[in-house]
Amino acid sequence: EQMRNRERLFREHRQFDKVTPQGDANYLRAQLQLALNEAAENRQPVSLIMLDMDSFSRINREYGHAEGDRLLQVLTQLLLLNLRQHDLLCRLAGDRFVVILPHTGERQAQVLAGELRDAVRSLAYKSSRHGERIELSASVMALMARDEDTETLLERLHIGLARARQSLMVQHA
Repeated sequence: EQMRNRERLFREHRQFDKVTPQGDANYLRAQLQLALNEAAENRQPVSLIMLDMDSFSRINREYGHAEGDRLLQVLTQLLLLNLRQHDLLCRLAGDRFVVILPHTGERQAQVLAGELRDAVRSLAYKSSRHGERIELSASVMALMARDEDTETLLERLHIGLARARQSLMVQHA
């Protein structure tokens, strides 16, 4: 039993991001499948939020990757402070995060997404080099799962985020 527990712990540990340390994309997919199964079984909604930092590559270029990693760590803590206890935050890739929101309809997910966007915007993050404030913003997308598989749901989230970013760019042009 101890060997099985150690192996499970080791296997699960490999599914965590080394920088943040939140669940990685593989962990996200596994947990999302579990959440979808539970939601279907209990006839409860499950929603997702995708958050993508705007201009994160510029921060890495201007301040270096170590500063970018430090920012991701601070950002992770900020997001966790603004989520409910039963929500699950995972780092999908780079500066893109996904939150699984069990027992949450789309309207409530939209409210939570807006709160996360506002929290990022108001974060007074200072660079470690000169202590200047780095202005931050994030694009967010929230949606409720339908009767679909994990990959289809994530693809719908990616497409929705791209559309939200595109409409934001048109508004600012």
